[in-house]
Amino acid sequence: MCALCEKPEVCDYPDKYSGYEGALKCDIAWTKVLYVKRYFGLPIGKTTVSPSVEKASDYMYFCPDGTKISIDATTKPCTWAARPWQGYMANGQIKDVDAVQKVK
Repeated sequence: MCALCEKPEVCDYPDKYSGYEGALKCDIAWTKVLYVKRYFGLPIGKTTVSPSVEKASDYMYFCPDGTKISIDATTKPCTWAARPWQGYMANGQIKDVDAVQKVK
């Protein structure tokens, strides 16, 4: 993967291909929908965005079931992961795990 970086010898931030936005400059990207919309100049809720030279019509969302969905202002994208992720933590002081489960 590092060979694909702007500076392969560094292979780290900052790189024009790194991060949520940089990934969109690659042939395929794992990124957040917010950055996809921003990259293509699509509306993000009521927030205004800057126009983009990139054409969303040249790209598609690739879905976990193998389908592809066009990218435009009205697209409800398929997602591979979503927040909030379910995760709970407790320190070593907790002795009654069942009680914690009930509270959760």
